[in-house]
Amino acid sequence: MRLRTLATGAAFVLVPLTLTVFLLIFLGRIDPAGALDRDPEQEGLEAILTLRMSHVVAENTPKGQAARYFARRAAELSGGRIRVEVFPNGALFSDISELDALRRGDVDLIAPAASNWTDRYIEWQVLDLPFIFRDLDDLNAVLNGPLGTLLKEAPERDGLRTLLFWHSGLKQITTNVRPVLLPEDFRGLVFRRMQSSTIARYLELLGARTVPAPFNQTFPLLEKGMVNSEENTLTNIYSKKFYTVQTDLTLSDHGYLGYPVLVNDAFWRRLSPDDRAILLKALEEAGAYELRLIRELEARALKEMAASGLRIHRLTADERTAWEQAVAPLYDEVAVRMPPPLRAFVEARKPR
Repeated sequence: MRLRTLATGAAFVLVPLTLTVFLLIFLGRIDPAGALDRDPEQEGLEAILTLRMSHVVAENTPKGQAARYFARRAAELSGGRIRVEVFPNGALFSDISELDALRRGDVDLIAPAASNWTDRYIEWQVLDLPFIFRDLDDLNAVLNGPLGTLLKEAPERDGLRTLLFWHSGLKQITTNVRPVLLPEDFRGLVFRRMQSSTIARYLELLGARTVPAPFNQTFPLLEKGMVNSEENTLTNIYSKKFYTVQTDLTLSDHGYLGYPVLVNDAFWRRLSPDDRAILLKALEEAGAYELRLIRELEARALKEMAASGLRIHRLTADERTAWEQAVAPLYDEVAVRMPPPLRAFVEARKPR
């Protein structure tokens, strides 16, 4: 009798409770699927945006430090919601494979040397012409104007977007054969070079032979004597210790080494306007930071390399003129491949 009473009492309790739950579900106050799936520990994770950035230089170079600065500023500007994972020293991809990895979506941002892709994006061959820019201020004036727009648009035919250019600085010459001061000093030298037919051509005009190779193979090539010369910025020469297997450095400022920061365009368009604005701001600040570092680190690198016994030479005005005249034919060769605005720029800057 007592069991029947308890069962009857439970039924009276369950009926209104079941009716209440049914009414709440029917009225939309409870989502049974949501109630089952909800995990408070996972809330907010869908808002985190993680990007992978690959580059091939050392962390202590201006580009390496700019990449770290960019990651830090992106996190700060987004309140920690945007995370950039930076992979330096070619840890993910080499400077030869990273562009195709970006196209496939295997990485989100890269900052390759433009010179490795001037045969693919012919507009960028302008950047490889020796002595075409007076200094980095002159370069920035060009990149921030209409000609810079043409250069940034070149990768769009591969579904990529150029966000901006970071700089490594102007290039110098190192060798372990003899001081390089005049065009005839190039004869018999063998240079490691980037994947650029424009660079190959101007070194050929100066009398040298070349070996194309990825950046991270430069030191072993020099150390083993497979090449005896190379061209690079002071900070790369110093950070990668090229100077330890070379005898002479010529301060020529003859060429530009720059890094277009590229993203997959489809990926970029999927981001919210706010996220795109945050990333652009962080990249711009990192680029300005990089320029400050270049000026600071170059002075330190020169001092320490000279102290190591490296012989340092600086081109005179007459020596520079001789170099310019030797490479002048390349300006005509490049100009004919350019769209009209870039062609006019190249022709106007041709050494006379």
